[in-house]
Amino acid sequence: MNQWKELAKTLFFDEGNNVSQTAKMVGVSKQSVSKYFMREMKDQYKQVMEQRSEEKRIARVERERTRKRAWKQSHTQYTKEEEYKVLRRQHEIDTMVLSAEKI
Repeated sequence: MNQWKELAKTLFFDEGNNVSQTAKMVGVSKQSVSKYFMREMKDQYKQVMEQRSEEKRIARVERERTRKRAWKQSHTQYTKEEEYKVLRRQHEIDTMVLSAEKI
């Protein structure tokens, strides 16, 4: 009975598995694993969960930042290309108008 508890500690705290993975590996429910951790090692469990939560938040923010940066670069490049085409066309029109006025 206590054998799964020691294995669960190792899998969760040392190897970095989450509660679901740990429960699956030791063959008990997620609720059993989390209740055991909350009952027997509440402070350590909460600290690990907060740390992992913060790591996930940082990774999520970085992914979003990277996605926005990529979108902005592709959009800016497209806008500059379009702007060049518009200016070029306007220049051609202005040149034709000026040429027609001289005649």
